[in-house]
Order: sequence, then C-alpha cells, then structure tokens
Amino acid sequence: MTTVLEKIPERFWAKVDKNGPLPAQRPSLGRCWLWTGGTAGWGHGVYWRGDRQVYAHRFMLEARRGRLPKSRRALHKCDVPRCVRLAHLYSGTLKDNTRDMVSRRRYGWLTHPEQRPIGERNPKSKLSKASVRQIRRLYNSGVTQVLLASRFGVTQGLIGQVCRRELWTHVV
Repeated sequence: MTTVLEKIPERFWAKVDKNGPLPAQRPSLGRCWLWTGGTAGWGHGVYWRGDRQVYAHRFMLEARRGRLPKSRRALHKCDVPRCVRLAHLYSGTLKDNTRDMVSRRRYGWLTHPEQRPIGERNPKSKLSKASVRQIRRLYNSGVTQVLLASRFGVTQGLIGQVCRRELWTHVV
C-alpha cells in the first residue's frame, strides 16, 4: 500500500527543503518544508500540474485530500507562504484566510484592506476631507476633472474616482 506522500512526483520533492525554519509565531508546529522552486503572489510556491500552474501548498494539500473546490483555499497554520508541509496546511475559505491574516497581523496595513489607514490617516494622501467635499461640489457645478486635477495637484484619474465615489467613500 502506498502512502499519500509516495504519490507525489519526484520532481515536486526535488523543490522541497525539509530543513526550513521553525515558524516564528507557532514553533510547536515543527520545521517548515520550504518550496525552493518558483514563486508567485505573496511569495507562494508554484508548481506545474499537467498543463497549468497551481500553488505548491495547494498541490500538497490536494495530494492528501483530493481536489479542493474552487471556493476552498489551502491555508497555512505557520504563516510561511513557501511552506508545503502537510501538518502546516488546512483547507478554508477566502473569508477564513482574511480573518486569519487580520487576527495575526500577518501583512499589515500596506497590503490588507481592513488594516489600511484611509483618507487623511494615510500618510501618502494628497487630499483632505474638506478638499474631497470641495472637489465633489465643484464637479457637480460643472468644473471639469482636468481643471480640478490641476487645482488640487492630483491626477485626473484620481479626481474621477473621487467624483464617482470609488475613493474617499467615507466622506459624505
């Protein structure tokens, strides 16, 4: 009888380092098995399964449990994106992953919308609540986006997003 791990191709194992670090937040899990092949978004390993690329950690989890529905994700207990160790992986939804990321402050406000400072609290913001209100008022009275962009020192694209309430949605 073959084990699940024996079903995984040798070309996959050739890109796995079983002497990875102990996870900083959960060392009790044991060492991570790091993917040494190519990576994609957020640093997750990628592996070619047939004619398409899949995340290496998802491939490992599916080798154990069978194909996951598209609505399910392969999530990490260890918070190490390149880890493919079965004991560190579990199946969950995008909502589970987001909740997990926020609770562990895994990526911080730069990449996670729920922790991103908005409006004037964003250090890169060029506008204020007062200027957003003024932009919308002037635009509604017929001033062009190009003229508003010049006047407020921002791009016309930004002015358009403010006027359509795609940005600064919290300002009424």
